Parts: sequence; C-alpha cells; structure tokens
Amino acid sequence: MKHIFFILLLCSLTACANIPKSADVPLELGYEEIIVLAQREADVNNYRGAKAYYEIMLDRFGTDANVLNIGEFEIAHILIKQKKYEQAAVLLRQVLSRFEGTGSALLKPEYRKLAENDLKKIEDKLGTK
Repeated sequence: MKHIFFILLLCSLTACANIPKSADVPLELGYEEIIVLAQREADVNNYRGAKAYYEIMLDRFGTDANVLNIGEFEIAHILIKQKKYEQAAVLLRQVLSRFEGTGSALLKPEYRKLAENDLKKIEDKLGTK
C-alpha cells in the first residue's frame, strides 16, 4: 500500500513539473521560441503545458495582433483536442473577428483559414450548423 501511495505521489509531482510558469521562461525569449516550446509540449500530448506556454506568450506579446491570433488559435486547437468545443469556438470567433476590422491587412491570412477550418470541424459538436 505504501508503494502505491508513493507512486501516485511521484506521478502527481512530475505532472506538475511539466506545467511551465512565467518565471521559468527566460524573458529574452521571443514569441517564436515560446511557440517552439509549446509545440514540443503538444507533441507529447502535454496540452496543459502547451497551453501554459501560449498563455505566457500572450501575456508578454499579446499587444501584437498577429501574436494574439497565433496564441488564441493554438489554444483553441488544444481545447478542441480536449473536447472543450464551446471554449474553442469563442477563441476561434475572436481570431476571425480581427480580420473584419481595420488593420486586418497586416494580419497573417493563414490564421483566418485555419480558424475557419477548425470552427467548421466543431460546428456539429456545438449544435449549430
């Protein structure tokens, strides 16, 4: 019984270790490097860790509309994998709304298409078509 408790404790500690905190991410990293860190976490199905990196990126660089689109799209994509469709739809709609305003010509157009595609994929799960 003690061994099982120890193993569970160890597993819970290692799970927490994979969730980055802003203080652990060097300030000199640019948003591109933070994206790489997030993608590494997503590649090993550590969606909580990947989402945390994207949130750190948004905290640091979220005043840039392109970075905001990238971060929100990637978080929405993670939420879809976690079957949190309503939350994902909100973020995807936010991304798409930026393409309707002034300054939208400065945005990376691929994120419009990616957001549209993801929103279309989850429409039936949202109950709207």
